[in-house]
Amino acid sequence: KINDLKKSGTTNPEAYDLVQRAKILLFDGNSKASTKKAVELYEQAVQLDPDYASAYAGLGKAHYYTSTTSIETPRVAFSKSKAAYEKALKLDPKNSMALAGMSDISLFLDRDLKKSKQLLDLAYNPESSRSEVIRSYTLYLESRGRFEEMATATLKGIEYDPKSPKLHQVYAWVNYYLGNLELADKHSKIALSLSPSFQWALHLRSIILMDSGKFKEAESMLIQGIKDDPNNPVSIMSLGVVYWKWNKKQESEALLLDLLHRSHFEYIKGDIISRFYAAIGDKDKAIQWIRKSDELREMSFMVLHHHPWIKDLHNSDDFNKIYREAG
Repeated sequence: KINDLKKSGTTNPEAYDLVQRAKILLFDGNSKASTKKAVELYEQAVQLDPDYASAYAGLGKAHYYTSTTSIETPRVAFSKSKAAYEKALKLDPKNSMALAGMSDISLFLDRDLKKSKQLLDLAYNPESSRSEVIRSYTLYLESRGRFEEMATATLKGIEYDPKSPKLHQVYAWVNYYLGNLELADKHSKIALSLSPSFQWALHLRSIILMDSGKFKEAESMLIQGIKDDPNNPVSIMSLGVVYWKWNKKQESEALLLDLLHRSHFEYIKGDIISRFYAAIGDKDKAIQWIRKSDELREMSFMVLHHHPWIKDLHNSDDFNKIYREAG
């Protein structure tokens, strides 16, 4: 542990311990509560050691995930994230997580794909990159529709970090896109075994179960996921779609109305509601919420067009106009 402390960039054991606890919460917890707590722990770490570059990089990533878990709107979250990454890079210009994080901001907030790729080139090393750097790289590839490369990079990451639920989840998604359903099924199960309340792992698992007509199993899984991560909008949306496909329209509509009601006084990501509407066949409302996702600069907007429920919108002029105008 002394050697780990020396390599970490701090001489303060309490700050180091806070960062290790925050990492577990942020990268394995994948819930609203764990993300909020991770932000608190990283903030405590940089207060104890203001020269701890890795703690600032972790803080930047934690703020970034507050947008993906519907805690903060993207512009607010990305602003805080960028400030933390810049502090990390001032202390350590080669910090890979901070460089990859700045690449995310260039991609999702600035929509500057060239700059995003330049930053990734500095951060990413396929032979040694950390799971979060690999995740940034795969997001870039996903936004470009380069799924075979995405699969290769993710599998390489799993070889180095076999206990990363996010990497198993990404590998499951990309194999679902590619039609490799056995691999998608296998790795979605692994992701959930590592992080049972992981909202997007639950989402994909529910899609796989629905494809097989296993509605009851999908319902039970999602109800448990909602109990474990209360009021998580992704799992509620996923459950609503399960009910719709299961011909339980009244239960589905009740969950959609709940999300719409909540969106008036808390941040519910536009991409979540757009998926719900797309899945139940309301194309106009789906496009309306995709437009909102674009306006908010949500991360998912840049990859949403690949989602299986959204593909039915590809022939819509309004849908294509949104993406053309976004560049």
